[in-house]
Amino acid sequence: MKNFVILFVIFLLCVFQASSQTEAFKFGTDVIWSLQLCKIADDRLKASSLDDPVLMMKALLVYGSGIKQANLFIEAHHENQDTAISSSAEILSNLLAAIEQNNKSLIAFIEESLNEPELALSKKGTWTRKLSEHAAESEELWRLLPVAIAGVTHALVDKESTRDNKLYRLRITKSELKQLGNKLTDAFGEKIKEGPKAGQFPLEASATMLYKFLNQGWKPSDSR
Repeated sequence: MKNFVILFVIFLLCVFQASSQTEAFKFGTDVIWSLQLCKIADDRLKASSLDDPVLMMKALLVYGSGIKQANLFIEAHHENQDTAISSSAEILSNLLAAIEQNNKSLIAFIEESLNEPELALSKKGTWTRKLSEHAAESEELWRLLPVAIAGVTHALVDKESTRDNKLYRLRITKSELKQLGNKLTDAFGEKIKEGPKAGQFPLEASATMLYKFLNQGWKPSDSR
């Protein structure tokens, strides 16, 4: 009976904590989860062997599944009554969906090539061009990620609070602000505290940009 009471109290505390969280914090948390899942998917793909057709197809399928899972966190905010959140969620979600679709197209192209290897070899130039196009499109899509994350930062700012004609307050509390920063460093490491650097990959650049934004001296929503 005692253990049941303890578990029930913990459950109530969790429910209360979730209900007291701001919508902006929930969105920011899901964005970070999404970025982390994308990073895991990307790291796994880079570490996979692409010499064996079976392992290559498996790696691409797992990669696509990871991006899809990442997008689920963002899709959950499509119907948010807060237009700043729903709009930025839609932009980011559409981008992740495009990345996933490009991966599906690449898998279909490789499957077709494996089904008709003689044809692929007889048109090696065409095969190489199409493969390069898939790779180029994937790279261009990922380069748009920091732009989408910039939209996320706008959703975290309180547009109603200005000082000297400048926005200065966030829509998240002091505790939530700290939590988001910790979630980013847990997912991407302490190196993101060093700020943006030339040559960063889009995922790392996006996380670094978001961390820098959160630490620009904004006033949290519960401060005077």
